[in-house]
Amino acid sequence: MPLFFWGGTGRVILQRCGAEIRVQGYGVQRWGEEVRGGDTVAGMGSRDTGAFGGNVFKIRRFLRMRQILRSYIDIMKKIVWVVLLSFLSVAVLFSFRFGKEEAVQSEKNIILRIWNVDSFEGGTGSRTAFLSAVAKKYSKKNKNIYFLVSSMTAQSAKAAIESGNIPDILSYGIGMEFSPQICAVLQKSFAGGLIDGVPYAYPWCRGGYLLFSKKNDFSNVQEANTVISCGGQNLPTVALAAEGYFGTFPEKTSTSAYVDFLNGKYEYMLGTQRDLFRFASRGEAVYSRSLNAYNDLYQYIGILSKENISVCLDYIAFLLSGDVQKSLTSLGLCGIEYKGTFSNEALEELYEAQPKYTCNVFNSESCRSDLATLSRECMALHENFEKKAESFLQPIEKER
Repeated sequence: MPLFFWGGTGRVILQRCGAEIRVQGYGVQRWGEEVRGGDTVAGMGSRDTGAFGGNVFKIRRFLRMRQILRSYIDIMKKIVWVVLLSFLSVAVLFSFRFGKEEAVQSEKNIILRIWNVDSFEGGTGSRTAFLSAVAKKYSKKNKNIYFLVSSMTAQSAKAAIESGNIPDILSYGIGMEFSPQICAVLQKSFAGGLIDGVPYAYPWCRGGYLLFSKKNDFSNVQEANTVISCGGQNLPTVALAAEGYFGTFPEKTSTSAYVDFLNGKYEYMLGTQRDLFRFASRGEAVYSRSLNAYNDLYQYIGILSKENISVCLDYIAFLLSGDVQKSLTSLGLCGIEYKGTFSNEALEELYEAQPKYTCNVFNSESCRSDLATLSRECMALHENFEKKAESFLQPIEKER
C-alpha cells in the first residue's frame, strides 16, 4: 500500500517492496540528505508519519553511488578530451608556424651568384653592371630572391670552378674553357652552345665584326692596306677568311691597330662594335661594313647550380625577354631575339646581319688555335676556308 510523505520539496510516494521502500515521487530533502525518484530506501522511519518508526533515515543509495561514479568518469573523460584537444591544437599551431617560418626562411635564403667573364670588348657599358640591374628588376618581381653579381677573369673563374667554388649562373664567351658536364640543360638552343645536340649555353647578347674605312669604298681590301685588330679570345682572322679574303694580313692589338688606322697607315681596319663608339667619341667620320659569314662575339649564359635550377631558368628567361633584350642598345651591343632602338646606324646594320657560322663556346684553346692557324693558311694560300674548316664551324640556323 502506497504511503505519502510530505517534505520540504514536494510530495513523495513511497511504495513498500518487500524489505525495501522505493521512492516514486519527487525528490525530498530530509536531514540534509536528498532522496530522488527511483532511489531505493531501506529501514526508513519518520517521526512525521510514524509509518516505520525511528527518527533517522538509513539510506542505501546504490544507484546514487553509481550515478556519482558515472559523473566522475564523465568529468574525467571531459578533462582528458580537453587536455588531448589542447595538446593537438598546440601541436598543429606549432607545426604550422614552424613550417611557415621554415618556408619563409628558405625563401629568404635563395641567393644566387652570377659571375660575368668578358671574352670580348663590349660597346659602351659594363655587362656585369647590366646583369646586376636585370637581377634587381627580377628581385622586385620575385620577393626573397637575391643575387650577387661579380666580374671574373677567365683564369680566376676557371680556377674557382676547379676548386669546387661554383656559381649558380655563369656569363661567358669563348676562352672560358670548362666542362659542360657541370652545366644544367637549358630550354633554348643555339649552335655555339650545343654538345651532342644538348643545349648547355645560350647567348644573351652579341657584338660583331666590321671593316672600317675613311672612304665609303670597301672594294680594295688587301693585305697591304688592311690591319686586323685583335683582342680577347676571339678569332678575327676566321671572320676575314670566311668572307673569302686572301693574303697575309698584319695583326695588331686593338689599341695599336686603332691608332695606326687613324694616322693613315692603313686604309682599312678589321674591328668590332667597340670601335664604332671609339670613333664616335673622337668625332671621326668613319664608314663601316659588317662581316656576316662568321661571328664568335657572343656572350653566353649557363647554369651551374644544382639546387636552384628552376629559379635560374626563370632568371634567364627574364634576361632573354623582349624589354630586357631591347635595352641592350644602351651597352652598344645587340640582343639575340629582339631589336632595340639604335642610335648608331652601323650597330643597327650589325643587328640585322645574320651570321652564317660560329664556333663552339666550349672549344679548347688548342682547338681555337688550330682554327685560327687554318684561317691564316687558307688566306695565304688562296684556299677555300669554308670547305677546309667544315669540322670547326657551327652553322647558325637562326637567331630569331
